[in-house]
Formats: sequence, C-alpha cells, structure tokens
Amino acid sequence: MDFELGNPGFLNRLRAYVVPQESRRRARVLATARAFLALASLIAIYLDPTEPARYAPLAYGLMSFYAFYSLAVVAVLRIWPDPARFPSVLVHGVDLLWAGSIILFTEGPNSPFYLFFLFVLIAAAYRWGFRETLYTAFASAALLFLEAYLLRSATGPFADLTSGQLEINRLIMRATSLMLVGVLLGYLADQDKLLRGEASFVMQLLARLQGHKGLRPALADMLAEFARLYSARSAFLVTRETATGRLFLWEWRPSPSSAPSILHFEELDPASCGSLLTLPAAAWRVARQEIVGQYGAAAWPPLAILHDAQSLFAVEVPFSADWLGSLFLVDLPRPPSESEADFLRGAVRQVAPAIHSLYLIRRLRSRAGALERARVARDLHDGVLQALLSLELQADVLRQQAESSSPGMAPDLAAVQKQIHQQVIEVRELMQQMKPVEEDPRQFLDALADLTGRFGRDTGIAATFVTDLDEINMAPRTGRELARIVQEALVNVRKHSGARNVLVRFAARNGHWEVEVDDDGRGFDFAGRCDLRELATARKGPLVIRERVASLGGGLVIDSKPGQGARLSITVPQRPHA
Repeated sequence: MDFELGNPGFLNRLRAYVVPQESRRRARVLATARAFLALASLIAIYLDPTEPARYAPLAYGLMSFYAFYSLAVVAVLRIWPDPARFPSVLVHGVDLLWAGSIILFTEGPNSPFYLFFLFVLIAAAYRWGFRETLYTAFASAALLFLEAYLLRSATGPFADLTSGQLEINRLIMRATSLMLVGVLLGYLADQDKLLRGEASFVMQLLARLQGHKGLRPALADMLAEFARLYSARSAFLVTRETATGRLFLWEWRPSPSSAPSILHFEELDPASCGSLLTLPAAAWRVARQEIVGQYGAAAWPPLAILHDAQSLFAVEVPFSADWLGSLFLVDLPRPPSESEADFLRGAVRQVAPAIHSLYLIRRLRSRAGALERARVARDLHDGVLQALLSLELQADVLRQQAESSSPGMAPDLAAVQKQIHQQVIEVRELMQQMKPVEEDPRQFLDALADLTGRFGRDTGIAATFVTDLDEINMAPRTGRELARIVQEALVNVRKHSGARNVLVRFAARNGHWEVEVDDDGRGFDFAGRCDLRELATARKGPLVIRERVASLGGGLVIDSKPGQGARLSITVPQRPHA
C-alpha cells in the first residue's frame, strides 16, 4: 500500500465496521498508559526536583493534578456507556496542553519530560490515523518553538524561568524528531487501521452472507456494502459461466425512498459485453471522457445502466475456474488511491468464495428440484395416470354394456367417464408444468407447436399453432416465460372458456416478440380491450400471466367478447441476451 494523505473519508467509513468493544479497549489502554506515565513522572520529580528550584512546588502541583486527572479518566471510562461518544478530542487537547505546561516549568525545550509529547503523538496515532497524528506533531513542534521564544524574551519575575542557555540545536532536533515520529506513527496507524478495517469489514459481510438463503439477496448485500464504503452511485457485477459462455449482469442501485433496494438481473450479449471481463489490470479505473476522447463514444460499455455514468472503477473477482467475474463501482466521488484499490481487491478475494458457494448451492438445489419433479412426473405417469386411464377404459366398457342392458345407467356412467377423462387431462397438464422447458432458443418454436398439438389431442379442442418464423434468437429466460404463458393460457381455455377452437400465433414485429392466444369460447366477464395496467388496477384477467408478462417488461392486452371468445395479445421486447 502506498503512503498518501488523501483518503481520510475512506478510513472514517472503514472505522464504522470496527466493533464498539475495540473503541472501548483502545480508550482504556490509552487511559492506563497515561496514568502510568503520570505516576512515573511524579515519582521522578519527587526524587530529583528539576531546576530552577523556586518553581519546584508548581511543578509538583501540576504533576500531582495530572496524575489525579489520569486516574479519573481511567475511572470514568469504566462506567462510560458509549465509548464512541467519549470526548477523545477534548482529552487529547488536555494531553497536548499538559505536555507544553510541564515542559515550560522544567527547563523548557530542554526538559527531560519531553516524553509527554511522544505520548500525545502515540495517542493520536492509536486513536485516529495519519492526518490527526501529523496535526498533533505540528502543534507539538509549534509549542516547543513558542515556549523557546517566550523564555528568551521573558523579563521580570519570569526571567529565570529556565536555567542555563537555550540550546537551539537541541530545540531544532527535538522539533524535527517530533515531526518525523509523527509521520512514521501516522503512516503505521493508517496501515494498521486499513488491515483492521478490512478484517472487520470482511468478517461482518461474511457473517451476513452466511445468513442469506439465496444468491440474489447475498449479491445485493455485497454490492451495497462496497458501494457505500466507496461512496459509489451504484455497483454491478458481471459474471460468466465458462462452461456455457453465458454472461450475466447483477446491478445494485440505492432506493430513492425508504423501500429496500432491488437487485436488477439480466443476461448480456457476450459479443458486445464480453470485454467487461477482460480488464487491463487487476484494479482498473476509467473516466468516460477518456474513453470517448480516445476511442469514440462506441467504446464506452454498451449497458443501459451506464448511459449517464462518468467513471468506472473495476476489480477482478476470482470466483472459480468455472465462474469468472468483474466488480464495477460507478461514479466514485474521486479517483481511488492505490491503497483503496488494494483494499477492494483483498476484500473481494475473501468474499468471492462465499458468493460462489451460494451459487453452487443454488445450482444444486435447482438440479435437485428438477430431478425431484422429474421423479414425481414419472410416478404420476406410471401410477396415477395409468390408473386413471384404466378406470376410463373400464367406465367406457361399462357404459357400452349399460346402453344395451340398463339404458338408465348409461348417462351416469358417461358422466363418470367424462370426469375421469378431465382428471387425466389435469394430471397430464401437471406433468407438463413440472417438466423443465427446453432452454435452447432454436427449439422454442417446436416446443410451442408440440405444446399446442398435445393440448388439442388431450382436450378435443381444435388447437392450431401458426408462425411465419423459421429461426429466432431469444434469451433462454424469455423463452421459458413465454412457453409458461402459453401453457397457462391454454389451461385457462380448457377450464373456463368452453371453446371449441383455439389459435396460437407467434410473430416478431417492431423489435418485439408477439404471442396471441385466440379462442371462440365464452370470453371474460367484461367486454372490450384492457391493457396490463387496467387489468392490474381492476384485478381482472389471469393473475399468473399478468405477473409473468410484467417480469419480462412486456405488455398484455385482452380483447374480450362475452359469448364470442377472447384474445390474449402479449408483447415482449426482443433482447436476445436479456
């Protein structure tokens, strides 16, 4: 880490992560050291009073008062409720003035009690950091020179305040030593606080991450903490799965209100955004005007979240060999120093394994859930579905026998057979919903056609799928959601519409994917057209479809003609990797 003067704000924010017990321990250590130094000095001045002898009683009195004051500070700290609110600045000022006072009455700048100035410097470094220690060193040196001037110009009863000649060379060397000790102690204090702050920051963040059950809230917490520590306007993480090459964006922005912040997630296009993972250095900062001035506006990362960003600060995130990442902080108030960059890199290296563990746990849970759903679907197919099909066949046989032997029972058996057939359809729909949707966009159109065809065969409703597209470039998540929307719409047609025909259309127009589900059933309980906002306000229309469309940032229009059918029109923006 480099030596610098420009990061007091960063250190102050970092100190907030140090536990209150550390502040209390620090104050008690300084109070004990002060009391020990005061008592030792009192014993020294008692054994060998410093000349001039006429001021020995005053020196005794000052030293006795300071010893009592030091013991009082130790006692007060034991009962002080909040160490963070202890008046440390006031105590530090008293220590500095005391050092000047005792030296004034014990040979001035040549006094052997020069050690009190060193204690004040050590206390400043221990309490705060470089800047405060340097200010204390300046004040101590200034007091030495001020006392030398007052002593040389003293007249009357204070003419013999100091014995012998004032040694200018000793004065200069002592002032210089104070400055040098102040610089070194302040630098070491800053480095120590960086290390302690990093340890406290990482420990507290890891403790919170372990309390999260999902990857999304854990990433939101991590990005929020780094953004707050560096006073960034926002933060985002870009990750890539090396096995699939898929690129993902996780963005955190502070909430403008008291509502909790939301983590935005989307999939990126590796061709246009892959450079976000190839940083020119392990820690890298760039300003928008530098990029635009050198390479043109097109070289700025093509992300919508960066359209008004003026600078980026990024570090590599070493998750694992199968999951790469880069962390970006947007619009820091000033360029980060080398020590701040090193701190971020060190903290990220320690937090990344915990995030990767949550990612692996999520994948394991997802795979375990998929395997369990597949097992349940197989059990339904081999058990419940087969039993229902057998019952349906037996009911059909009994119905045919009853038509000739007991005509009065035939309608009842036909009703039973119909109920069994409806249960067969519902079990098949449940199995279809449990089956994972194929993520390959190239098979999306075939999946919709198969879904529509199976619906027609199972329900007896004439179902047709129409599209003029041969191939599409669609994000896997968009394909999954659209397939579920069509599936839910067809289930609603079977359950509620009483339709005899249904038409499913899929098209691409004006930068949007368009899906229509048109039936000739009884329609909804309203007449006319309603869009997504109107449906949500009036609480009309299928809730599941409304939520899925909203999650894709799309639009929904329902055109209902009671007694003549209904049409669902869904539009979703064409973001191939979003």
